[in-house]
Parts: sequence; C-alpha cells; structure tokens
Amino acid sequence: MIQKFRKAIEQALHKSLAEQVRERLELRKKLNKAWKTIEGYKMEEVRPKSETKGRSPSAIEWLASLFVILIIGLAIYGAKRNNG
Repeated sequence: MIQKFRKAIEQALHKSLAEQVRERLELRKKLNKAWKTIEGYKMEEVRPKSETKGRSPSAIEWLASLFVILIIGLAIYGAKRNNG
C-alpha cells in the first residue's frame, strides 16, 4: 500500500520522494529566514466615531429635540403676542 502511494506521488511530480523532501526542507529554510526579516504593522485600537467625539448620539438627539421644541415654543409665543 505504501509503495503504491510513493509510486503515485513520484509519477505525479516526476521526482523521487527523497528529492521532494530535500526541496521542501530547502524551501522551509528560506521561508524561515524571510519570516524573521518581515516587519508587521502595529495593532491599534479602533473606536467607533461616536466614542471619539465629545457627545454621545443620545445627547445629540436630546439637543435636537430641545431645539425643535424651542422653535415651536417661539412660534406659539409669537402667534399669541400678535393676537393678544
């Protein structure tokens, strides 16, 4: 069974199994040398935009609501003043 496997591998790659192992070890040595010279990027903590700004989204919603209420209040005040 093992002999059939070896024969199939050698026929597929047109190389002996020993030669394939030797080439693989050489490639592995090259990759290990290259791996040591690679410099990676620094990891940085990424925060959503809402956390980086001074106000939270709910505070902005409250301010917008207060602004709309203020405008409506001024419109009612002006309408009563002209009628009164």
